[in-house]
Amino acid sequence: MVTGPDRPGGGNPARAERAMIAVLSRLLPAGFRDRQRAEWTGDLVELSAAGARARWRYLFAAAWTLPALRAHAGKPGVDRPTTIVPPSLTATLLVQKILVGLGLPVVCWLIAVPFRYFLLDIPARLAPDSGMPFDPKDLWPIDGPFIFLMPLWVVLSFGAWALIFDWMLVGWLGVTALLLGLTQRGAGWRSRATSGLIGAAVVAIALQGLGVRIGLGSGSSPYQGMGLATAVLGGVAIIAGVSMRGISRRSRVLVLLTGLAAVTIYFWNQTPMGIDMITWYMD
Repeated sequence: MVTGPDRPGGGNPARAERAMIAVLSRLLPAGFRDRQRAEWTGDLVELSAAGARARWRYLFAAAWTLPALRAHAGKPGVDRPTTIVPPSLTATLLVQKILVGLGLPVVCWLIAVPFRYFLLDIPARLAPDSGMPFDPKDLWPIDGPFIFLMPLWVVLSFGAWALIFDWMLVGWLGVTALLLGLTQRGAGWRSRATSGLIGAAVVAIALQGLGVRIGLGSGSSPYQGMGLATAVLGGVAIIAGVSMRGISRRSRVLVLLTGLAAVTIYFWNQTPMGIDMITWYMD
C-alpha cells in the first residue's frame, strides 16, 4: 500500500489506534520504526471506511507479524519495511479446523487413555489376584464435590472415542467446520453459508454411519483395525503442514505435530498393548 498523509476521503486514526501504533513501533529497531509506523498509519487511513472492527483486526494482525518484521529489519541493507502479509482467511480456517477437529481429539485421547492407563497402573489392576477396580468409570472422580469435572470427562470421552470410531471423528470434524464457518470473523455471508453447509453435510454423513464400525481387519479384539480415519486425516494434516502457504511457523509446527501424533496413535492402537488399552477403555 502507498503510504502518506494525504488520502482522499480518509480520516485520521482514532487516539487508541494511534497509541497502539506507537506501542508496536517502539518494539521495532530505531532505524526501522518510523517508516513502518508511517505504513501502518497510512493503511489505517485507507481502512477508515471499513469501520473500527476492521482497523483493529489490522492492528492485531500487525502485532502478530512483529517477530517477522524484527527479523527482516536485522538483515544487512534493509532501510525500509516490506509488506508482511497476514495469514489468509482460507489458511487460517484450515489451521483451525485441523487443530480443533483433529488436534483436540488427539489431546483428549492422550489424557483419557494412555495417561490414565499408565498413571493408574491398569495392567496391575487387571491381574486376577489384584482385587483393585479397573472400570474406567471408577477411576475418574465425578461424585460429590468433583461433579464439576463431569463436563471435562464428557469432552475427554468424546474426543477419545473420535480416534476409535471413524464416524465419530467425521462428525467431530463436521461440527468443527460448521461452528468455525458460521463464527469466522471477516468472512462474507457466502463463505459462512458454504462452510456451514459443508459442515452440516459432513455431520449428516457421520450420522449415517452411526453404530457402523469401519475396520481393515478382524482380530481378537473388535477394535483392531478401527480408526482408519485418524490415520488418513493425520496424513492430510502432515501434507498441509508441509505445503500450506501463508501461515506462521508456530501454526505450521502445531499442524505437523497434530498429523504425526494422529498417524502414530492409529498404528499404536494396532499393537497388542494398544489393543489392550482400547479394550480396557471401552469396557
